[in-house]
Amino acid sequence: SHWSLGIAPNAIEKDGLLERAASCGLWLFNNTFGANDGVHAGVVMFIVLSGFCIHLPQARDHGKAWERGFWRRYAARRFFRIVPVFVIGAFLGLAMLTLARTWQHDLPAGMLGFADRWTGNGLCLLNAIVPTAPPRGNEALWTVVVEMWLYASYYLIIKIWHCYGWKSVLGYGVLCEAFAIMLRFAGFESWWCASNAFALQLYWIVGALSAKAAIRDHEEGVTPRLHRVIILFIVYVVLCGWIRFGGAHYLKTCFLAVWCGVCLRVFTVREMNGQR
Repeated sequence: SHWSLGIAPNAIEKDGLLERAASCGLWLFNNTFGANDGVHAGVVMFIVLSGFCIHLPQARDHGKAWERGFWRRYAARRFFRIVPVFVIGAFLGLAMLTLARTWQHDLPAGMLGFADRWTGNGLCLLNAIVPTAPPRGNEALWTVVVEMWLYASYYLIIKIWHCYGWKSVLGYGVLCEAFAIMLRFAGFESWWCASNAFALQLYWIVGALSAKAAIRDHEEGVTPRLHRVIILFIVYVVLCGWIRFGGAHYLKTCFLAVWCGVCLRVFTVREMNGQR
């Protein structure tokens, strides 16, 4: 924790006020945004924001998705946006592991370990749908892996939306969430069941639906009031403290995703309507 604060340990020892402030901030986060007891709140917000931003340009007219060359441009943009991040992050993580192995043993052993782990990181691209090991050396990259799969699912979402409407898209997301919960009952690890592509698909769809709702509000001249965001957040915090049963984190995290979607909808519409 001293390293993450970016200050020397002796500075904290001399100044207990700073340490208490950091503890209070952590307690406040864990009992508000992070009260879902499931996937980290920051990850949930990131996934909802991703679905919102991806769908917003098409929210006015889904017909754009069927224009010539749309999906080719979409694939190219998504590839160059996320794959280089994954490759660089994975390479740096493995490089650090290799240096540590080299210091402990010798250079050949370290380089051999690098090759083995790099091959394993290639297989971890399946981690979003199969319970393989997360990226070695930089396990936080599992979020990037899941995001790749969510990007790929956009074609299916648009197809369902175009043919059957937004309710069917929401139903598809709920089925994905239910499948993730069934995997937990089947005996798979809890952390993977709560954070794989099936579980996070619903949160991504919430973001896309919020983008569509924001465009509709703007076209109809509706300006959502900020009290919606505040009231819904209070309800979320109260429910998180009240609901206590096995697997409740799935429900709490879904509520957090909905709150994030409402925030994006409200603030986006107010920005488009020239209000703060």
